[in-house]
Amino acid sequence: MRPDLDALPSSLAALLDGASLAPVNVGRSGSVVARAVRDGHADLFVKLVDEGSGAPVLGPEIARLQWLQGRWPVPELVDHGRADGAEWLVTVALDGVDATRSPLGADPEVLARALGTALRHLHDVGPVDGCPFDGRTAALVAHARARVAAGLVEPSDFQPIHQGLSAEELLDHVVDRQPEDPPDLVLTHGDFCLPNVVLAGDRFVGVLDCGLVGVGDRYRDLGIGARSVVQNLGPGAVGPFFDAYGIEWPDLARVDAFVMIDELF
Repeated sequence: MRPDLDALPSSLAALLDGASLAPVNVGRSGSVVARAVRDGHADLFVKLVDEGSGAPVLGPEIARLQWLQGRWPVPELVDHGRADGAEWLVTVALDGVDATRSPLGADPEVLARALGTALRHLHDVGPVDGCPFDGRTAALVAHARARVAAGLVEPSDFQPIHQGLSAEELLDHVVDRQPEDPPDLVLTHGDFCLPNVVLAGDRFVGVLDCGLVGVGDRYRDLGIGARSVVQNLGPGAVGPFFDAYGIEWPDLARVDAFVMIDELF
């Protein structure tokens, strides 16, 4: 069951009083994202989850947004709460559009370069020391293993290259190819894809959906980012993406390893 935007918890309804709500993206079962347009004020984004739906809870994203304020270019968190069987978070809309709607997409290589530059900036400025969120490979594999054991992975959602494998079989592949963490760990986003990158023209504004942020291998983001570039812009844009990031010869084994891990999330 998805949350009903016409029957919001009272405290959330009071915050959004007078705003026009429009669903903009329906996530996994039980969750919905809506844009709240308010006259004379910045727009807000509302993410709402039915706690009984089995949808991912918002606690990890709330904790990360709170910690990331002033440290990374992320939306301002203005409200969060739980009531009436629902959980929500409210953020201020970033001033731009997600990369799937960027006019730079008229030239896929230009947009790919903008994405590579944005990711390099995130990795260069993201604080590693003192970060309480673990995105190292062992932690990711442990989380994937727990999801498989709980029956939360749907093999029909796998990418074409992994179709025909069960969740357990793909997990075996992940374990067999699990890379060692490098010494140069970075703050990773965990879901660096076009819909989660906000641009204003050719200027990088920030990132959305930060519930998987954690210190780890930069190839976690590079692998997921490269997959998104191929899916949205075509295989010819992958080279410019890596080039703009600053990698001439990407480690394709690490790219593949982190794409496989992400299939289980």
